[in-house]
Amino acid sequence: MYRITFQQIHYFLAIAKTLNFTAASKTLYISQPALSKQIIVLENELGFPLLKRNKRNVELTLEGESLYRDWSTLENMMRSSIYNAKLLKRKTVGKLSIGCTDTFSLDETLSQLIYNYQNNYPNIDIDLGSYGFRTLRERFNNNDLDVVFVPEFEMEHYKDVNRLPFQKVELCIAISVSNPLSNKKHLAIEDLKDQPLITISPKESLTGVNKIKDYCRSYGFEANIVKYVSNLNSLLLGVKNGIGITICDNKIKDDKIKTYNLEHQPNDSNIYVLWKSSVEHAELELFLNEMKDMLEIVEDGFCI
Repeated sequence: MYRITFQQIHYFLAIAKTLNFTAASKTLYISQPALSKQIIVLENELGFPLLKRNKRNVELTLEGESLYRDWSTLENMMRSSIYNAKLLKRKTVGKLSIGCTDTFSLDETLSQLIYNYQNNYPNIDIDLGSYGFRTLRERFNNNDLDVVFVPEFEMEHYKDVNRLPFQKVELCIAISVSNPLSNKKHLAIEDLKDQPLITISPKESLTGVNKIKDYCRSYGFEANIVKYVSNLNSLLLGVKNGIGITICDNKIKDDKIKTYNLEHQPNDSNIYVLWKSSVEHAELELFLNEMKDMLEIVEDGFCI
């Protein structure tokens, strides 16, 4: 009988998915030497190598590939069976409420995550909503939302929470194609001096507004904000109609808007997932596990 723990299996699956000890150790919250030692212990117990190691990368052996396929299914079955047992005790269908900001694009990544979660746990009812910054904060603080996705600069308004990096964000200058500046091949932040700007209202995110003002000041000019709006749709409508220019997520798509990536990207717009430290329930734990399983962690800790 092999003396193998589920923790060792979990460690191996993390390595097999990333093929990188550094990335895997970050997702597991253990040191790289400790992870390496556990994999060696597992290999010794099995009697064959799972990994081909060299200075640059890690590859799975044939045995490792076989176990990766089988053990991935085993781990998912383990989680699902434990959760289903808890539901029997509670005699109810589970529920998870998720909120995200409407100002940043999470469509592709979050949609795939939700799909995987619902597929693995069909008896959990998911309530997913997109909100403005203020409404998102209020609903989270009122315990109407279990988990939220917010940019880093908004996190100061969320107290006593756990967090995980979720998605990197690149900002851009968004301008109407009717604006003469849109004819330029390259548009820099300095070109916005004296240009009318549109931003999200301070009532929605004072931090976000101050962030834009400070960014402009760092280039030697004051932001000429002519209009505040409450949501992304109003922001883009104002840009399309030539009311002003804005700085926003570069994933926006509109034929009447041209975008230019910022040359120097701020580091506080990346998206984090937050949940209250005092709240623990199976639905949330399974969701966080699903998120870690689906996403690949890059070297700086953010998901892509």
